[in-house]
Amino acid sequence: MKYKRYFISLVLILAMVSIAEITGEREIIFPEVAALVVGSWVLEKQPWKVSKLGLVGLMTLCSIVGVLIVRYVNLELTMEVLIGLVFTGLILKLSKTTLVPIISACILPIVLRTETWVYPISVFILTILIVSIKYFIEDYGVSEVREEFKEEIAKLERNTSLRKKEFIRLFKIFITVGILTYFSVKFNITLLIAPPLIVAFIELTNEHCKFRQRSKSLLFLFIVVAILGFIFRIGFNEYLGLPLWLCTIFLLISLFICLEIFNMYFPPVAAIAVLPMLLTSKQVMFYPFQIAIGCFIFITIAMIFFREEKCIVDTFKN
Repeated sequence: MKYKRYFISLVLILAMVSIAEITGEREIIFPEVAALVVGSWVLEKQPWKVSKLGLVGLMTLCSIVGVLIVRYVNLELTMEVLIGLVFTGLILKLSKTTLVPIISACILPIVLRTETWVYPISVFILTILIVSIKYFIEDYGVSEVREEFKEEIAKLERNTSLRKKEFIRLFKIFITVGILTYFSVKFNITLLIAPPLIVAFIELTNEHCKFRQRSKSLLFLFIVVAILGFIFRIGFNEYLGLPLWLCTIFLLISLFICLEIFNMYFPPVAAIAVLPMLLTSKQVMFYPFQIAIGCFIFITIAMIFFREEKCIVDTFKN
């Protein structure tokens, strides 16, 4: 059954890249779709506590806000990223969901300076397709999980001690992302804060995240898929002249093999693999190095400075 899900995932991502290549609108490519299909389709149980309607609505809303920030907020990149981070944090709090990929949906256009409305339209259509197809490959258990999740949130909100710990955790996340964004902009290495890495960092700050126990393997997996993305984008597409859609097929097959070999189905990894397909050849040239450094920094900080924080939810709780 899993291989059928892999195939469906490949078809959707391939369609996205193909349409972008045919129309010349690279902004149609939304790397976080790869993360969403891994979390929503490949995994037996979705890691995020969110309804199908909520997934579409929140992802679309945050992508729109990201474009609005680029178009109308004339501040330094660091400040714009922090505004996007605060906004998505408030959305997660108010909606009482754990759909962390909305952070990437909002921050990606900020980092890449995307102003076109093609981007949020693409996000809307792709998420509609994701939840529609999910109806045919799931056991219809999301609504029950969500009710249970609401009770967990309510219980935590009545606990003053846990609220305080959560505030400290969020403050540390804000400071960390702010500092790294500042230096990445200062030294012109903006992919150091590639949005999927920020999402991965926030997931890993949860002390109960199971991937914390395999942090070294996770770092290696991130580096491997970043190299694969670089090879197929620059080596196969740029130098060999193969069409982007064909390179995407090779990339996704390689990605899925890596997920199976490592036995680690961490959604942000998939987004990092696909991101080079959106970037220019100049941006991709040092992609593996920036991802490796950024990932190492984020994972190290998460492991050292977030040992005792109690997250609002356990994203990967069974």
